[in-house]
Amino acid sequence: MPREGYHSPFVLHGILAMSAVHQAYLRPAKQKMYLQLYNYHSTLGSEQFRSTLEDARPGNWIGLFSFAALVTLHAFTLPLRLNDQKLPDPLLNLFEVATLLRGIETMLSPMVPLISRSEFAPFIYGVRLSDSDELSDRQPPHSHYSLDNSHLPSDTLAALEGLRHFFSDQISPHSLPVYQSAVDHMDHLAKLIALAGLNSEAGTVLGWLFSLPERLLPDIRDRRPEALILVAYFSVFLLSLEKNFWYSQGWAKQVFEQILEQLNHRPQFLEALRWPRRVFSDTT
Repeated sequence: MPREGYHSPFVLHGILAMSAVHQAYLRPAKQKMYLQLYNYHSTLGSEQFRSTLEDARPGNWIGLFSFAALVTLHAFTLPLRLNDQKLPDPLLNLFEVATLLRGIETMLSPMVPLISRSEFAPFIYGVRLSDSDELSDRQPPHSHYSLDNSHLPSDTLAALEGLRHFFSDQISPHSLPVYQSAVDHMDHLAKLIALAGLNSEAGTVLGWLFSLPERLLPDIRDRRPEALILVAYFSVFLLSLEKNFWYSQGWAKQVFEQILEQLNHRPQFLEALRWPRRVFSDTT
């Protein structure tokens, strides 16, 4: 990707913008200066990217893909770019990031055949297995998925099984398959993390936002209690990123605390938050 910056000025601006945020994170005393640099490079890069996107062709797809990947990272640095690192509306902000990522995936979908035959193939295949059968093939026989050597709580899979039962009791038969699908995808990524251990990639977790059923998005946007429970469990996965990926910091706790506040007077739903609440209390 840095090499592509020599050929595509907007990619270079995207890299420099990300570097500026990283310096702001590392050197808080000079945060204001570095965030000004971020805004400068981010604005120029975005303008040039949009202009190039209007003329997308085989000769410039690498630059377009590179910048789109950088935009994903930029989006997750939002808390680090705020003076007090406090998100104005964590749930809305996360929903906006999810919408952005899904839009980027739609935009890049025509490029997938080109990407899959290039050196960028690990970006789209490195953190994903195609299906549950392939996941089973990777797991040694007569063993179970252990999260002991990962940044996820060791009882994550059991907690997700409990979440399935909770949804079965609380959600109408019409909506239940959508929620169960989202839990299944979360279970799938937990197993991927179990296989990767401490070397799991951020894209493994962020992939859940891509996999969300379209019908579930309005429930998250409207903050239906069941959807908030689902996002609360996902916030534990976001928390697991913070030890290895500096740009992910600031999301998990703020999202979870807002969910607690939203459900504070709904005891039947607060009970379902016992597991994520314990996880976050253990980190303080």
